[in-house]
Amino acid sequence: MSTRRNALALAFASLAVGALLAVGPLANSGVPFGDTLGFEIFLGMLALAFAARSPLGVAARLGLGPSGLSRGKLALLALGTLALSYALDGVYRLIEQPDSGVLFQFESQLAGARGSALALALLSIALVPGIAEELLCRGVLQRGLQARCGPIAAIALASAFFGALHVDPIHSVFAGILGFYLGAIAYLAGSVRASIGCHIANNAAAVLGAAIHPGVAPMPAASLAAAVFSLGVLGWIWRHHRPSASPS
Repeated sequence: MSTRRNALALAFASLAVGALLAVGPLANSGVPFGDTLGFEIFLGMLALAFAARSPLGVAARLGLGPSGLSRGKLALLALGTLALSYALDGVYRLIEQPDSGVLFQFESQLAGARGSALALALLSIALVPGIAEELLCRGVLQRGLQARCGPIAAIALASAFFGALHVDPIHSVFAGILGFYLGAIAYLAGSVRASIGCHIANNAAAVLGAAIHPGVAPMPAASLAAAVFSLGVLGWIWRHHRPSASPS
């Protein structure tokens, strides 16, 4: 059985290396967000390679079982994720320079995107990253750390890594904050499937917003209300829900 796990891990690792090697050519190919897609596939395959070596099995190690939260609570947390992202966007626009901020560049690339260009953006920025980053950050790292240092520290450390993946210093800080929220969702649900769904919804909303209504800045009062709602939802569910333990 160990030999089979190692062979599966090697297969995923090989796919990860292949995806990483493709990032450069994709960046020079002119395919919109092709390099992003290649890098995200690399992250996903890396997560699967780590999980494949676990005696628990890939799905159990990554926390891909059913959520322990009701659909209503999951819907509230998804709205909370969108609200937090909206609030963070408002703060980001206040402190970052429009001519240099990575999120402003993201908006300019997506402005007016329709048809196949929009579909590729949703695939490369929403769907694949929502799966790959959650498998690695919440599935491999957070669940692996939880048994060793407890849920709060595990969520914080995985979120710091998640932020670092976004490279740009300012963007990384905001991504880390959102990552903590996603980590809390995965912990409360006892399933990374919950944080995957929220992550995809958040990124898809960002892509569609940038494509259809670029440059629309959140109002300060609306940003504050969104932040209060987001934290209120998370705090209420955290207080009234007792998640099951995650495997190491």
